[in-house]
Amino acid sequence: MPPIHKSPVITYGSIFTGAGGFDLGLDAAGWECKWQIESNPRCQQVLGYRWPNTDKHIDVQNVAGSSLKPVDAVVFGSPCQDLSVAGARVS
Repeated sequence: MPPIHKSPVITYGSIFTGAGGFDLGLDAAGWECKWQIESNPRCQQVLGYRWPNTDKHIDVQNVAGSSLKPVDAVVFGSPCQDLSVAGARVS
């Protein structure tokens, strides 16, 4: 049976990217990020520095799937403000 994945590099898109922790790990494994969606301005600055040539989107609610580059996988970090100890300290 032929392999399902035909390109030499696995590509991914990242939703609720945060500062890019998952993305760093995937890049280290040889994957390539095609786009990221993150609403936090500080995180956006980090992403812009670490992935300057990757498409960036701000609001997941305003991104049409048809406007995103095709990828092999979509990865995401669960929005965790309500679960985070750091988030609890902010309130």
